[in-house]
Amino acid sequence: MKAKLLLALLLVTGTLGTKAQTPVAETEVTNAQTPSAKAQSAETDVTKTKRPNLIILISVDMLSGEIMDRYTDDSMPGGLGRLLREGVVFENGYQEHAFTETGPGHSTLLSGRHPSSTGIPNNAWLDITSGKTVYCVDDKNVKNIGEPSGETGSSPRWFVGTTFGTWLRDELPGSRVFSISGKDRASILMAGPKTDGVYWFQEGFGFTTSTAYAKAIPDWLARFNQSFLQSVSNKSLVWEAIGPMDGKAYPGVWRAQITDTLIVSTLPRLTQTQGFPSEAAPGFLLGETQDGSFWKRWRATPFFDDAIFNAAEALIQNEHIGEGASTDLLCLGLSATNATEHAYGNAGPEIQDLIRRLDRRLGVFLDKLNKDGKQVVVILSADHGGLDFAERLRSQGIPARRINPEAWMKELQSRVRTQFHLDKDLLAGGTRGVYLKKEVAEPLGDRKQILAKVKEIISGMPEIAAVATYEELEAMPEKRFADPREASLLYRLKFSSYPGRSGDIIFAFNPLVELGGPPKYDPAQHGTPHDYDRRVPIIFWGPWKAEHRSTPASTVDIAPTLAREFNIRPEEKLDGIPLILPPAAQ
Repeated sequence: MKAKLLLALLLVTGTLGTKAQTPVAETEVTNAQTPSAKAQSAETDVTKTKRPNLIILISVDMLSGEIMDRYTDDSMPGGLGRLLREGVVFENGYQEHAFTETGPGHSTLLSGRHPSSTGIPNNAWLDITSGKTVYCVDDKNVKNIGEPSGETGSSPRWFVGTTFGTWLRDELPGSRVFSISGKDRASILMAGPKTDGVYWFQEGFGFTTSTAYAKAIPDWLARFNQSFLQSVSNKSLVWEAIGPMDGKAYPGVWRAQITDTLIVSTLPRLTQTQGFPSEAAPGFLLGETQDGSFWKRWRATPFFDDAIFNAAEALIQNEHIGEGASTDLLCLGLSATNATEHAYGNAGPEIQDLIRRLDRRLGVFLDKLNKDGKQVVVILSADHGGLDFAERLRSQGIPARRINPEAWMKELQSRVRTQFHLDKDLLAGGTRGVYLKKEVAEPLGDRKQILAKVKEIISGMPEIAAVATYEELEAMPEKRFADPREASLLYRLKFSSYPGRSGDIIFAFNPLVELGGPPKYDPAQHGTPHDYDRRVPIIFWGPWKAEHRSTPASTVDIAPTLAREFNIRPEEKLDGIPLILPPAAQ
């Protein structure tokens, strides 16, 4: 039944076809609609909602709409249940862009703009001039506190424009903006360029920041880190399921050989004990594996989110957030779901137990806020969704598959060399898009004709769903989709494209395709333009009447909605529009 439902969803959203989409005449490109009259009037209406002491945006990394449907409901006893019972719940929320990764997704949540405007098209991109990969929050001019010397630091250097936090600080003197997350790119890109403190987790150190924000971490955070490291360094850590003790049935053991790695999905799971490797992995975590160092194992457990919540509570207490005369903003990024899903998929006992523990810990967090007497608004959403292991999906009758990305690129390069009679590769890039190598392309003649031929070759490659040149995407008219599900794949690619940071030719693979597998690539993945990666929760909890809505909404609508509700003026053109939230009964 689940297989039929997923296939039906793909058919309904128009993403299951095998023929690659390429740009056509403007009238054929899209079913885009202009905003409804109700939405348009909302852009000019002035709300009378009283501003709260504190606005909190909670992003749960890789929390898809499917996971919310499968593992949550309003009978849950903790924080997720409370938000679902008492909030305005948009059951069909979407990230609208194609490359559904952490950096681009977080850049939309409080900017009100697509990655094509925020300047964050991917987690990383190729600088074709230098030939080097640029990480979306890299900044060679700053240093992360606690990082080894010589390491590149993190800042909002590559982020373009403003966020709700910028508007809040500029509009309301005394307002402050803080952000804390398990990942630097999540914390930095939610907060935006004007902040009072931005923090993220660093393996072996605790929570840190960079010299873009401060010369040193505050004393209270140094004390927190010391206590945290002591608490995890000398004790066994076992992730045991909480489900069986209250009658909840969890999936059993699942194992499969995926590429060259045995994957086992099961609980309980030993995270640390004497004799386990405990050295910290250097640099940023790019892939979660089941047999990595202690920190990689620990990130893929609920203990990671517990630490983030604890640090957020210490931040609120020590910085007196929400205690001033003005409205403060806190961005909170929970990252354990992402590491857990990458390592163990989204259909095993790990993710089910983690969501239930998230519900419990979020409930504690909300209770502490209420005890302080603060007027608090909470928005819960996510940067992207995700897909389960292709192998487990196939065992359920869902035709998911893996392709080898290196072999795919090798075949593409071979076809291009043959077409142009070359003895060297013409293309640079990867599985999001490719660039023409200038020194190879120039002797071949007209650049547009070369791009057209390469695009035609890519459209004929296995598993390609859509392909376009950057110039073609840029030329497509700006559109606002009343229903994000109706956006063509080409528009999704357009929303993911930024000049100088996207390829000369940009493309997307068919649904249910995963690129590679362990040990080099994560066994469960995200990053596609298909709805299982785009659909995310959007919940507003505050001075509004509780309501569940099936009407589609976009993550770029969150910032304009907050701006309208609390009479804060956006400082630039936005891609999103205000959602109408029902006022609470007087």
